[in-house]
Amino acid sequence: TIRTVPDCQRLLPKRAAEATPEEHASAMAAALAEAALTAVNGEASNRQRFAAWLEGVPPERIEIPELDRSRPLDTRVYDRLASSVDLARHDVPVLLHCLCEQVAATLDPNARDFRGGGDGGAGGARAAPSGSSEELRQLEAFLDGAHDRLLLGDLP
Repeated sequence: TIRTVPDCQRLLPKRAAEATPEEHASAMAAALAEAALTAVNGEASNRQRFAAWLEGVPPERIEIPELDRSRPLDTRVYDRLASSVDLARHDVPVLLHCLCEQVAATLDPNARDFRGGGDGGAGGARAAPSGSSEELRQLEAFLDGAHDRLLLGDLP
């Protein structure tokens, strides 16, 4: 574990005029040892609080399904979403969104994808599914506008 000591440059005591070099070195060592022990104590306290919290977590956890390694991974949703955003605009939230959408599509392959471009290419034909409602049309218009703002930035 790595622990930092904030403002450690300010921990050293001022050298007294009458102090010998050995006394000053001893005072420096004591100040640094105290700061290090305080940091270690803080880390130990954090670990104890985490262990106590972890004991309160119910044993039932989400079961992660086994990965079928006999077929290649389908990353079309991630690829399409990530490629629809300019590389200069790639950041953690954008890529995390792409990843979450891919996970959702992988876990529920029967879910309809209304984002358009079923061929996996960016900017594919956006044919609305038959029987779509006005709400879906408005949602698609909103997402298209948000996509344009992501690509072009906020225009005046």
